[in-house]
Order: sequence, then C-alpha cells, then structure tokens
Amino acid sequence: MNTTRSSQNPHQSASLDNHPNPMDRNRSILWARYLVDTEDWLLISVKETTSTAEQTRVSVEESENPIVSISVTDASGKAIYEALVKPEGIVNNELISEHELETGTLFNAQPYSVIRDSVVRLTSSKDVLSWNFDKVRGTFERLDRLNNLPPHEWRGNSVSHQYARFLGDKEGDKPGYLMPQLKLRGRSARAENQAVFEVVKEIAASSQYTDPLTSGKPGWTAEFYRPKLTASEKFKNFFNKK
Repeated sequence: MNTTRSSQNPHQSASLDNHPNPMDRNRSILWARYLVDTEDWLLISVKETTSTAEQTRVSVEESENPIVSISVTDASGKAIYEALVKPEGIVNNELISEHELETGTLFNAQPYSVIRDSVVRLTSSKDVLSWNFDKVRGTFERLDRLNNLPPHEWRGNSVSHQYARFLGDKEGDKPGYLMPQLKLRGRSARAENQAVFEVVKEIAASSQYTDPLTSGKPGWTAEFYRPKLTASEKFKNFFNKK
C-alpha cells in the first residue's frame, strides 16, 4: 500500500510541498479560520460501552442496553455539558470506568429523554461538529427509537473529512483522501472533543499556499481570510498565547 507520511503519523502537520492538491488544503484552512472567527459552533461526541457477554451476541451499535455518555464542548474548548444516560439494571463498574466521568456526572445520570432535550436546546442555533458525525447521528437516532421518542433531525458535520482534505494522504491512484486517525488522550467523550478541538486549531494555524500557479486563482483559495479581529487579537486566546 502506497501512502503518504501523515497516515503513519496522524497529527504531523501537512507539508506545503507534498500535498497532491493545494487547493483542497487551502479550502480546509479557510474553513477552520471562518469557524474559529465565530462562537456559533459546538463539538459533540458520544461514548458507548456494553457488557462482554452482550458483545458476543451483538455489536455495540445493535445493543438494546448500552452505557452511553455524551459531552458537548463550546468554541473556546470548554466542556459545557456532560451527561450519562441512566442505565437499566445493575451495571459493571469497569464498563462505567471506561467513560472516565466525574463523580457528579455518575451520580446524576438521567433518562435519555431529559438528556436529549438538553442536547437539542444546546445545539439548536449552533453549527455542530464531531469527528465522525454520521456515527453520532446514528447513536442518537437509535436511542430515539429505543426510548420511543419522536424522530429528531440531527444535523452536523464531520471534522475528519476536513482533516483528511487538509493532510492530503492518498492510497496510490485511488480517488479521495485517506481518513486520518484521531489522536486521543483518554477514552471519554470529552477527550474526543478535546482532540477534535486540537485538530481544528492545527488546521486554522497552518499556512496557506499563496502561489496561484499551484493553489488556484487568487481571490478564493489563495486569498487569506481576514478575521473580524486581527489575527493576533483573535488567536491570542484561542491558541493560548499572550
């Protein structure tokens, strides 16, 4: 299999010299810069576990009694909501520990219907992002069915696709880009959000191609997006600089 460097080191910054399509890389950088110039977006992730006995019978996605935790992070990188769906029956402590939840969240586990209302309220006027939003959507839709709740239109986008376009890793002559792995520092839903937040920062802080011969016609992909604030003012807090 012939792949480029980033598939082996998923968080290595994309090289300006090795990207197969500089226009795609520029588009991802502009996407990230527009994003961080607002506060109208959130990150959401879900964590699911099920018992070993049930795993031998069905997948986690098919389980009728999974343990599910949900985390929401705002545009500053702060976790603003974390919840555990109240499990049915006795739950193995090891399964709970995989979610790496704080004690208060564990003791305040709530029915899914209550958590769903909170998540819908938090995300209703925001751009919602996840590493893999299709997976998040599928989890919510399945929980809606299991809890006999009316369908909700779960909308959002996947950061993994933008990161793949930014890195530009390919397998030979196959179309499209290889999906990168997310480098996690923990097993929780909150840890996933934090890792995705770091990816958005990495893309937004990267340099664009400015040569119109390689990056396309100026005025769109080759033109630097000008934030509402100056770069130093806006990114000072976002990138933890003084």
